[in-house]
Amino acid sequence: MTSVFYNLESNTWSHNEIDRPKVTLGHNRLLINHISIQDQGKSTITFQVKKNQHHFGPIIGILTNEDRFPFSGNIKTFKRICKKIMNEGGIPVIFTPSAFSGTSLKCYTFCFQTKKWLELFSPLPDVIYNRIPSVLYESNEQYKQFRNKLSELNIPFFNESYLSKIGTMSLLSSDKFLSKYIPETIDLKTEEDLRIYLNKWNCIYIKKHHSAKGLGVFKISLLKDNTVSIRNAFHVELIKEIKDCWKFLTSISEPYICQQGIDSKLPDGRKFDLRILVHKKDKQFIISGIGVRVGTPGGITTHVPRGGSIIPLEELPIQLNEQLLQKIVQLTGEALNQHQGHFYEFSMDIGLHYGHYYIFEINSKPMVFDEVEIKEKGMENLIHLFYELSNFEP
Repeated sequence: MTSVFYNLESNTWSHNEIDRPKVTLGHNRLLINHISIQDQGKSTITFQVKKNQHHFGPIIGILTNEDRFPFSGNIKTFKRICKKIMNEGGIPVIFTPSAFSGTSLKCYTFCFQTKKWLELFSPLPDVIYNRIPSVLYESNEQYKQFRNKLSELNIPFFNESYLSKIGTMSLLSSDKFLSKYIPETIDLKTEEDLRIYLNKWNCIYIKKHHSAKGLGVFKISLLKDNTVSIRNAFHVELIKEIKDCWKFLTSISEPYICQQGIDSKLPDGRKFDLRILVHKKDKQFIISGIGVRVGTPGGITTHVPRGGSIIPLEELPIQLNEQLLQKIVQLTGEALNQHQGHFYEFSMDIGLHYGHYYIFEINSKPMVFDEVEIKEKGMENLIHLFYELSNFEP
């Protein structure tokens, strides 16, 4: 590794390798000047970087939006990424689409000495990691123009966007192998459809198009007296006639999918599912870790913020078929990247019913895992991905 320097007063970049007269930085190959150590000045910060011949870096851009000042997102996670990149070699910068121009961007990096975010002006990133925390933001016109500009500049970019439940389930259902692991998904068009499928399965799940963290999910169950219970993630339960349930469904303002209710349960009756963190590495999609989430008795979701809990994988009283799970992960990654964009990091919620696996959900902006081992391995594979996409040796 070597060093590059940024002067906070003049907003200029420099290096101190005297035997390299021409050194570039960033995707647009900004030529930076040589400067001696004694001439650097007090307002200079130092980055340890890697070398790819005369190109130093990489500059790793973490993309978010500006709902909060100076930017939105999981600040704790951003700091963890910054620290790891700085230790391994590279320049981590946080930026928003509005701060992006065709040749540079106003951005922020974290100074661990002063424990403050510093504002920088940087060349274009060598790779961009999308962590925008808003579905609505990704659908606005400004963001679309920004995304088109990145495509024109050919800057490596992932993860493309939030995934819609409708589009994702449709995509996976069209794959001959993966379709076997999707809960049966139906299009409810009439009250009679609702009645037929409740009688057939006894339970269905309604999932809004962009629901997340268990919100926007409803469990509809047929009771013995032919009434229907409707439960949400907050354990609120309504008992209705089927005709009233149909009125409730027709009142939902956004698109949703309807799926067969799958009982993925532990021997003690609690609902559980597997949370699988996935990263692309050397053209393969690998499992960075498997977490286990367990719901409350009678709960419809296993999400920890909704009352779910975590148990170690070693304590799961079920033997997993890891070879099959790896195949499901690999083919899912291939399908997403063939049809949806660039998704090199994602998580999967997978259930198990009588020995058969079911894909419940795929998340292109995975939440941080609580398990230390998964968190560390995921970070390791993410950093490897940054180097792979920016053409720097890990």
